[in-house]
Amino acid sequence: MKKILILCFMVLIFSSYGNTKSYKKGQKSFDKKKYAEAEKYYLIAVNDEGSVLAMRGLGYVYRSENKYELSEQYFKIGIENGDIISMLALGNLYKSEKRYDEAEKYLKMAKEEKIERAKLELGEVYLLKEEYDLAEENLKEYLLTNEYAGFKREAMEKLAELYRIEGKYDLVLKYTNMYQNSLINEQRMQEEQEKKVNRALNRAGNGLYNNLKGIF
Repeated sequence: MKKILILCFMVLIFSSYGNTKSYKKGQKSFDKKKYAEAEKYYLIAVNDEGSVLAMRGLGYVYRSENKYELSEQYFKIGIENGDIISMLALGNLYKSEKRYDEAEKYLKMAKEEKIERAKLELGEVYLLKEEYDLAEENLKEYLLTNEYAGFKREAMEKLAELYRIEGKYDLVLKYTNMYQNSLINEQRMQEEQEKKVNRALNRAGNGLYNNLKGIF
């Protein structure tokens, strides 16, 4: 705990929001699931470069290692230093630990900071707390955002689950169909993108062939 307090004090004095060199190295290590290596680089980013982003990074490292107390502490330090994404991360940590009241608190803070994903996470928390009106409100709000379609499908699934609990089977069918249509549309878009790439590669290949033919 003493180590945490010292680091927090240092960040408060020297913090730069911080996409620093060591932070980037930590990110690469984290993406490869090399958590000990990621921790090393993130600590350098915090101590030597004052990176607030690295505080959140350490929170993710410790969560991945099931060190939940350390993860909680580092997310809180990130929040204290102005990192609003740490509000979302901490709320999700509490949700995974079934600490729903605390999860609600931090996810509401994230929502107030205009983090759209917080609406989805809040909707799930309220569903788990059996506060169905609030769950419905937040999940529907999330569907109105411009977030990634895959995340929106999570909201559709949760709304279908909610309406199943309430016995509103017409709405269960509605959101189940929305989910399926979203998936089909995404697959079609991917297929169209692949066709465009293939056409471009074919044109490039034909152009190269013609150039070589003209030379030889």
